[in-house]
Amino acid sequence: VRFNHPQTIMHPILTFTLDLLWEKMAKWYFLKDRVLTMINSIIFITAECLMSGIEVAQDPTASLFLAVLRALVYAMGFCRLLYWHVRQIILSVVNKDYAPFSCFWVPRYLTRGSHVLSFMLLLNLLAMMTVEPMFHCLADSSDEDVGYGGTVRFYCDAWTDEMSLAYEIFIVIGVFIYVILIVEVGSISVRLSEYRVLCL
Repeated sequence: VRFNHPQTIMHPILTFTLDLLWEKMAKWYFLKDRVLTMINSIIFITAECLMSGIEVAQDPTASLFLAVLRALVYAMGFCRLLYWHVRQIILSVVNKDYAPFSCFWVPRYLTRGSHVLSFMLLLNLLAMMTVEPMFHCLADSSDEDVGYGGTVRFYCDAWTDEMSLAYEIFIVIGVFIYVILIVEVGSISVRLSEYRVLCL
């Protein structure tokens, strides 16, 4: 596609090799990553957007469910991305696989679009954790009886208005990145499919 040479992509040997690599090696890892990304995005949107009202936080059962969802956001989203990026960075350092970026040298894998977005999502989730109301209210017991909620609280005096504003901004950025990551998979598939159909 990059070199605009349809004969190459339609060559029988290349088609057979790509199909074999896809079926035997890449398919499971690709689908697993995409499915996990979509599941994480659904959990993220549910926990941060659909269940963000104060009435949810004041209901003991709903607040507990919300706490579980937000814990999954960081466990399945942040921890998975942290493990993957740390592994890729270590491999890049060991293999000395760098690429120039402005005045710096960065691991080469960060020059690919989806990996850059994934790294940005990792940083965004890390920033969210620093202003996560559930964490800040765990150590604050000054207003347990003021009607802020049940077992797990999401509103307390320790969580300031500035934290709330920053948290909302990080949520918007997170939703935006998740949507781009999901749409990018579809655009790659459509682009390759259209190219092969037009070349027949």
